[in-house]
Amino acid sequence: MFFYSLDVLAAATVAFVSSIGLGLFLYLVFFNLLFGHYAPVSNPIRFNRKTGKVYLYEAVAMKWMFKAWPPRRAFKDLNKFHIKVYDWENFYGVLQGSTVVNVKGGSFEDYALIGAVCEPNSYKLIEYIYIRKTNCFAEDWDWICHFMESDIDNPIDQAGLEYVDYKPWDAKTFMQVKPQLKITSKQIEGLDKASKAGSKEELAQIEQEYELTKTVYPVE
Repeated sequence: MFFYSLDVLAAATVAFVSSIGLGLFLYLVFFNLLFGHYAPVSNPIRFNRKTGKVYLYEAVAMKWMFKAWPPRRAFKDLNKFHIKVYDWENFYGVLQGSTVVNVKGGSFEDYALIGAVCEPNSYKLIEYIYIRKTNCFAEDWDWICHFMESDIDNPIDQAGLEYVDYKPWDAKTFMQVKPQLKITSKQIEGLDKASKAGSKEELAQIEQEYELTKTVYPVE
């Protein structure tokens, strides 16, 4: 009976430890699958051609995307964004290229359009902002410049934006970025409103109301 009870105890211990290990494994798998499904996949950018500003929405949840074990509180960050704003005149286009090697042999070049933000009246770099993959850098960047600088007082569908392979309705996405934003501070609320301003006068009113006095609003 003594040795039999030891066998039973050993079996129970193994089953208990195995169940905990399996439970933790399933929790980790399902947690990451759910988090990966609902988390933002990029940092949206809003180009406001009426005010000459560029707004970057940095998803707070992105910092948890490559963690092996994201905490449960990571779900609270799904709709949180930090917002940075830059002057268009300090925003430059850069082509980033890399060579991708195929494991089965051969390689190819991969290119991306990057926005380089500099301090006002200088070429001192503040940061790089990923925009999109591209195989025609000059055309893509020219189109964005055309969007921000040409006929800005006219409606988008009458501004001559049928440029390269784009259509006028594609241009709307540059201003109608709609992240599922959770207002976490007065500054975030003000910056979100400012990014949608329809004129420089409206922007000035919003900046005064929400005390947005800096040109660049850093992530905190």
